[in-house]
Amino acid sequence: MDVPIEDISKDDAFQYRLSTKTGDLLESLAREGQREPVDLVGPKPYRIVDGYRRVESVRQLGWKTVKAMVHRDMSNAEAQRMAFVKNVVRKNLSPLDKANAIFQAKRHGRSEEALAKDFGISTKQLKRYEELLDLPAGLQSVGREERASRWRTRRCWRTIGCRMWRSGWDWCTTATCRRSG
Repeated sequence: MDVPIEDISKDDAFQYRLSTKTGDLLESLAREGQREPVDLVGPKPYRIVDGYRRVESVRQLGWKTVKAMVHRDMSNAEAQRMAFVKNVVRKNLSPLDKANAIFQAKRHGRSEEALAKDFGISTKQLKRYEELLDLPAGLQSVGREERASRWRTRRCWRTIGCRMWRSGWDWCTTATCRRSG
């Protein structure tokens, strides 16, 4: 079903990614159109359960409607679960996005055991992801990169420690961290 863009709220309650950059998606939508519908929960204004970046891209392109599946009778708890499965479990998130997803899901009542099972990791690994949210902002920016592993981000922090942080992140992105790990 096509839903008018003005009927969709900008509420990001179900958004698990920290970055909502749309550059690559804008190009794809402009070239190929929208292939996958977004999931919305309502009544109007509908809230986005899955497809936040697609809706933002559609807004930026100036389109009047978006293809969507509207779940009118879905509870907030069911919507949170759907958002988690569609946005976290099925997608390749950066380490920091995964840490944020864990934090958000726990805030909404998901247990560590359930989250560990969803991610296919141990509760100890789950806690290590959460530790990424405590890193300085410069290191968090590296954790946002899909190619930077959780291990590398944490290892860089352990290598440089607070004493080297003042000299800048560039020091750690050189071969030093790769050599030390």
